[in-house]
Amino acid sequence: MAGVVGEKYAGEEIALLAIFLGAKWFRGELINELRSCPKKPLLIRQDSMRVSSYANSGGMESNRNPQIVDHPKNPEASIFDKHVLLIEDIIDTGQTIRDTVLPYVWSFSPKSIEVVSMLTKFERLEVNRNDLHLLASGPDIRFFAVGSGLDWLQYYRNLPGIQEVILEN
Repeated sequence: MAGVVGEKYAGEEIALLAIFLGAKWFRGELINELRSCPKKPLLIRQDSMRVSSYANSGGMESNRNPQIVDHPKNPEASIFDKHVLLIEDIIDTGQTIRDTVLPYVWSFSPKSIEVVSMLTKFERLEVNRNDLHLLASGPDIRFFAVGSGLDWLQYYRNLPGIQEVILEN
């Protein structure tokens, strides 16, 4: 993915906006990989925001009412007139990005917005892929995943690699 980002934004200033905790892990890995790309962005700004769509669901299913609960620290400086890459750990239905995150970020007048996601559940997408502005994504998965920054009720982020959660009845 770093190669795709580096090629597209070579010599440009970009802002990597992590959609909070799990995405921060992935953003760090992406930045490390960008360092070794022959073509890379000139300057990388970092910020984060937190959007909750799993409240009161036991952490397994979206509640369909996403809320921005932590805003970027200085959106005017980190978003205005920048190429913004929204860094996601996992895209499930896509509704949170399309209906909440993208309109919020567009309100700060970036040059462009694209999404880079570690994983995507393409089978569960309820929005058109074009509406997500998806620049790059890791593999399609069909299970609930933890590890590499992904959590279940704030647990298991630290597991190495991506692990499948299997709940026993």
